[in-house]
Amino acid sequence: IPIRFIVPSLLAIFVIIVGLWNYDSHRQAAESGIEREAARDLNLDMTHLQAALEEAFRLRATSWIQEQYAAFGADTHGVLAVLTDEAGLVLASAVRGQVGKRVQDVLPHSLRTVEIYQPAQFVKARDTWTGSVNVVNEGGMVASLFPVLLGAAEGELRPNRVGLALVARDLNVLKSQGRVGARREAFRVGLVLLASALVTSLLLHLIVTRRLARISKAADQLATGDLSV
Repeated sequence: IPIRFIVPSLLAIFVIIVGLWNYDSHRQAAESGIEREAARDLNLDMTHLQAALEEAFRLRATSWIQEQYAAFGADTHGVLAVLTDEAGLVLASAVRGQVGKRVQDVLPHSLRTVEIYQPAQFVKARDTWTGSVNVVNEGGMVASLFPVLLGAAEGELRPNRVGLALVARDLNVLKSQGRVGARREAFRVGLVLLASALVTSLLLHLIVTRRLARISKAADQLATGDLSV
């Protein structure tokens, strides 16, 4: 195989390998960044929501609570947004038809098996008074579970009822956008590498290949007895 074909072929293979590696590394970095930001943002939102809900229950502003949850319905990435009472019944939801149902019945199928929404985690959140945010479904969603004081029961002075606020968001659209960005970055890097490979191949052809061709031609002439070369 002529060297003028071997060198460009090797350079082309190098460009392809580096391009694929560059895309994969950028894709992983983009997806990891999206997961971290989504978990951080949801944790911050839930902390604010927890405080706002407890203040609303203290003031008995139940209509505001439902309005607040109805606003979750406008979230294009929202998958779940419910508030339960101490018995696990839905008090407020982004979907009004879910109010009054058991929380296990309103969970989307994609979230019914995740650990954060299992009954044991509900009990743990109430007992330890700790909220949690997890990336679930192989990075496809971010889910949260926060305890909320529901106010005092009738005839009691101190709040002793603990409900749960559940909010989950889908990450697939954001990750799809991240993959598009990674492809664009890999394409830009690939163009630079391709241009570099073409220049390198041309220089090698001018500096090395043509000289080797002349040496080969001279060797053939010497083999025929032409010593003038």
